[in-house]
Amino acid sequence: MRESGAIRRVGVFGLRFGGTIAAHAKPGADFALLWSPILNLRVYFRDLLRLRLTKELIHQRADQVKITARDLTAELEAGRSIDLLGYEASPDLYRQMIGMESWPQEPPANEILWLELPATVQQTAHLARPWRDRGARVEIQTYREKIFWEDFSSDFPHQFAESSIEWMQRGIAEPAGAA
Repeated sequence: MRESGAIRRVGVFGLRFGGTIAAHAKPGADFALLWSPILNLRVYFRDLLRLRLTKELIHQRADQVKITARDLTAELEAGRSIDLLGYEASPDLYRQMIGMESWPQEPPANEILWLELPATVQQTAHLARPWRDRGARVEIQTYREKIFWEDFSSDFPHQFAESSIEWMQRGIAEPAGAA
């Protein structure tokens, strides 16, 4: 579609796990919007397993769970899917998530807006350095938004959205290479 002239710029966008997937995308997009991507998928998957076990404790009103994180991991490693908070987690997904041990060195786009919460800004800056070294324009912004992806009753993430729109509008007015 870009070749036909129907679209001038192509970008990728991702929130949390989607942001990690967008960051690992093959280079070629004009821009990338990353909303607080997961920085360590191995730890994230472990936390999801723990969350599932905690949910079982609460809902079953039990003082002990009948299954452990080790049991769930063994199921995945044996090639069987597990229920992970109402979603099917396949062995392939598990292998891919724990296999992504490093952050990509190649930027997914020439222009990147990375929105983050203040607690991870130092790690974010460290991970963005190789992208900058390769010529990508990486803008990191932090906001004290509510953690809206964990609380579906919370407000719309106005700061993240408004910042993204303003950044994209600025990029349309000043495309990469213009200065």
